[in-house]
Amino acid sequence: MGIINMLQQLASVNNAEFETFFKALYCEETAASWGRVNEFFKKYLNKEAKQHTFHWAGCIESDAFQDLSCSNNFKLAVVVAVFIEKITSNAGVWQSAWVCKGTDLESCKQLGYKIYDDYRAMCSNKLEYELL
Repeated sequence: MGIINMLQQLASVNNAEFETFFKALYCEETAASWGRVNEFFKKYLNKEAKQHTFHWAGCIESDAFQDLSCSNNFKLAVVVAVFIEKITSNAGVWQSAWVCKGTDLESCKQLGYKIYDDYRAMCSNKLEYELL
């Protein structure tokens, strides 16, 4: 569930409107990962979903959420890591174990920097529009 934890961390340090923020992170390269995240949210965080157990009583198999690991969602994890690095001014996220397990780290980082720059420009444009 590493990708869920990263998204929660990012959401906790970001003051932006969540819808705008998460829309910024979605792109063709991260779409498959977002599909897995969306399925998790619909199944486990949907208030209307029937609960088969109490949230605190679940027994979870160690590989039950393997598809939500950062290693299995490397591009999205790197993009989120870029956002965490930029917003917190802390590069410690790159010391995580999943980083060395992925391939093509530099091109994924470049994607993350581009998405982050687009996000910052979108926020600036929105602020300018609201000030008018």
